[in-house]
Amino acid sequence: MGGVPGRAVPWAALGVLMALTAGAATLEVVTAPASPLPAAAAGARHRPEPPSPPSVSPVRTPPATVTPVTVVPAVPPGPPNPAPPGPLSVDAAAWAGHGDLAFVSSGQLEVLSDAGTVTAVTGPPPGGFDSNPAWSSDGRWLAFLHTGPPNGFAIPAATLWLVQAGSTGAVRVGTSGVTTYAWSPVTPVLGFALANSSATAAPMPEYIGIEQPGGAPRLIEVGTGAGIGDIAWSPGGQLGFDDSQFARPATPTAAASPPYGRIGTVDPAKGTVTTALQLTETELRLGGWWPDGGGFLFWEDPGFAEAADGEVLYSVAVGSTQPVAMTKSLVGSTWISLNPDPGRNLVAVMAGMDREIWSPGREVDVCTLPTATCSGIGVPVGSEGLAPSWAPDGGLYFAEASNSGPFGPTGNAFWSPGWMAQWDATNTMWKTAVGGNPAPLLQAPAGTVAAVPAAASSSVPAVLFVADDAIWLANPTLGAPAVRVAGPLFSTAAPSGYYGEVDWTAALAWSAAPVSGQSSAQLLDESLSVGESQTP
Repeated sequence: MGGVPGRAVPWAALGVLMALTAGAATLEVVTAPASPLPAAAAGARHRPEPPSPPSVSPVRTPPATVTPVTVVPAVPPGPPNPAPPGPLSVDAAAWAGHGDLAFVSSGQLEVLSDAGTVTAVTGPPPGGFDSNPAWSSDGRWLAFLHTGPPNGFAIPAATLWLVQAGSTGAVRVGTSGVTTYAWSPVTPVLGFALANSSATAAPMPEYIGIEQPGGAPRLIEVGTGAGIGDIAWSPGGQLGFDDSQFARPATPTAAASPPYGRIGTVDPAKGTVTTALQLTETELRLGGWWPDGGGFLFWEDPGFAEAADGEVLYSVAVGSTQPVAMTKSLVGSTWISLNPDPGRNLVAVMAGMDREIWSPGREVDVCTLPTATCSGIGVPVGSEGLAPSWAPDGGLYFAEASNSGPFGPTGNAFWSPGWMAQWDATNTMWKTAVGGNPAPLLQAPAGTVAAVPAAASSSVPAVLFVADDAIWLANPTLGAPAVRVAGPLFSTAAPSGYYGEVDWTAALAWSAAPVSGQSSAQLLDESLSVGESQTP
């Protein structure tokens, strides 16, 4: 979605989740883990808590002649689950001449070359799954994540791997797990954040790694706190990050300090760390830099409360301490698309609250910077706007899908593969011209959930679509229908992700597309790492 895969990582491919949910008789709804940060002070700004459930009268003991009956809530009935996907199928002739395409098929990273040959990438240990591929700015290196098999709800930290273009053998970067990574858009330099190696919620040293392929990683300590959540490169090659700091008790030599959220920057050449914005009693989640590099986008979670239902997206100029509210959206870079043209300085946001992907009120907003003014793109009644992605001509691709009928607040749709397949089929791909009205894109196949266009500088005038668990190729200048070039992608034909949220473009990377942003596995972690769950 606009070359910004992932939500904060841990944020990536959903292969294991799909394998676990495929064919299951019931599907559990999990809640996001509570923040390890201490509770904020009484004067902090809190989101209103949801109303408490009505009180229930005590259960009376039935007469001896009556047999108690235990009522077990059932998963809402729905359509049957689709059949498991078949083996990998590639149309090499249709793809030849369109650059190098890396994609994950049922957990295995494959590369479809410009010549039309397909090879599997080796290196990571057996078991687990690959995810979140991304090409370097010069197209010579491919990075990706590998996550070992889960142990129940415990998901091991992902490891970061590199493979040179034209090769099949990947090499691991460093010896520690990582939470997220991103390529610099100006040089083939990789930035990544180390995962917390401690099982406790105690403060820990926070490190960002910098590596140029072929050299050893250089670790830069940026603080001591709850861990780095998100990273993002500026157009000029500075690396931004967010983290949260614990409250500190008073000592004989220092007063107590409250917890705070911070956005900072790292100079990859000098290793210097600068605090760009710091707010107490609140968490800050970095969304990215302005396209021209003049400021940051971030979400604020006052009181370190639950952010899974969305928060306000803010903009702040570099050097300023006065953020400007833009719109409300789900939290994470998966839900925004930065215009790759610095001269336009626009961001498209999948706006709307509530974690269910088909929640009412979801739309695509286009926001202008630095004014932070936003306007929504209209869609038909009973539908919503999703998956914005900028076209090289300045137009905007986005998906339109149903949030009515069995979906939406009054429907009985659930996140089973059967329901998700039915909902995916309601998706259609639209495009807005610069200054024009949106219109359905007839080239896209039915059920298109995402688009990945080539960069404006690319010699390949094409766009990729994700539909029917596969990658499709179309040439916008010819107008012919898209051709299926590779699939399947996931371990189930209709992945459900986290409350229906699926990071579709985290399964692929195209050398002709703009350099992608943050790559992480958070949607997967948020879906599987919690022991408590509930059925509807």
